[in-house]
Amino acid sequence: MQTPSSGNPRMKRVRLLTSTMTFLTAAFCLYWTNSTLGFIGPFIFGGGFEATTWVDEGATVSFGQKAAYFGLWLTVAVAAWFTIYAAIRMLLTLRTGAFFAIETCRRIQVFGAALVVTFILDTILTIVQFPIITWNNPADGAVGNMAATYYFNSASITIMLCGLGFFAMGWMFHEGAQMAEENEGFI
Repeated sequence: MQTPSSGNPRMKRVRLLTSTMTFLTAAFCLYWTNSTLGFIGPFIFGGGFEATTWVDEGATVSFGQKAAYFGLWLTVAVAAWFTIYAAIRMLLTLRTGAFFAIETCRRIQVFGAALVVTFILDTILTIVQFPIITWNNPADGAVGNMAATYYFNSASITIMLCGLGFFAMGWMFHEGAQMAEENEGFI
């Protein structure tokens, strides 16, 4: 499959846009990692949980609770880092001008699937975080033991739907690229 030449003015605009988006995505990854670790660190490695309104006065948060919370959070973080990595790979592939190549289509699909998985994991973390944190609260305390509860987050649902859209778009482009390759063989 032919790609546009680098001297093509349209290709220059594509390269500028994808380079800018790649830089912004990488910068966001660094910012998000730093701010998230700054937020979660005191909870996991300090007395941050006890200082919140989630833990009743006099209750403690055990090492096991902290480890479970950190493990769940780390799972979401790794999925988010992979999603950002997939986005950068997709943008760098698009930068080459091979817009409908099979590799490009697959990278669009991987990015979409990664978005869906990340925000499913984020939703699960949101559901189980309070039971983990309040496990040792006295049942008759001010907060008590909180049950797993679904919190509807429209942003997560929207991003999951966008991920499904990217996945479907990549799949359709992939099918189209395969049909184009098959048709080239008949001519």
